[in-house]
Amino acid sequence: MKRFAVVAACGVMLAGVGVCSAQNSPKVAPKPAAVAPIGPQATVKPGVVAQINGVDITVDEFNKELAVYNKLFMQAPPEQRSQMQQLTTKEQRIDFLKESVVPQRLFLQEALKRGIDKNPEVVDMAERARIQMLIMALLREETKSLAVNDKEIEDYYNANKQNFKKPGDKEPVALATIKENVRSFLLMQKQQQAVEAMKSKLSAGANVMVFGENVQ
Repeated sequence: MKRFAVVAACGVMLAGVGVCSAQNSPKVAPKPAAVAPIGPQATVKPGVVAQINGVDITVDEFNKELAVYNKLFMQAPPEQRSQMQQLTTKEQRIDFLKESVVPQRLFLQEALKRGIDKNPEVVDMAERARIQMLIMALLREETKSLAVNDKEIEDYYNANKQNFKKPGDKEPVALATIKENVRSFLLMQKQQQAVEAMKSKLSAGANVMVFGENVQ
């Protein structure tokens, strides 16, 4: 059975340190589940898909988790996608809730309980991640309108035919077979140029002072 990416990764990590190994674990009586069952035994709350230690996971929150997972699934390379489960049925989405979203929230609650969110190293990493996300969002917004048309592709191909010859071939590779690769390459060039232009514009309008003597 295919597993969800987060759960599978956690399983591998725990198994690596011997936590999940059946051969190394002593046989003990099973403990009661830490999470209230999702089903007819639990009181169903409107707009809530689960409740963990009194904290709700709302339908909107769960739908956001689904959207992130589905995006990762669609962007994953074929070999990785084959190890993931596409969430096409209600039963699969419930499994995703139980096996991925609920454990994540349990880990989060435990991290907060231990005060890990106050750890200076964690705070620093979170701030760095926030900065990178903001910059990436800015650059996406700046370059989202860029596109490459067929004429640009043809002009580039015709001007660089020598670069599209395979060793030993007299003729270049047919444009039709590499058209989308050329489009991606030219789009990346445009994006890089737009980012450089934005950097120059911001630098020209900013008051920047560099104190190189203090760099160690």
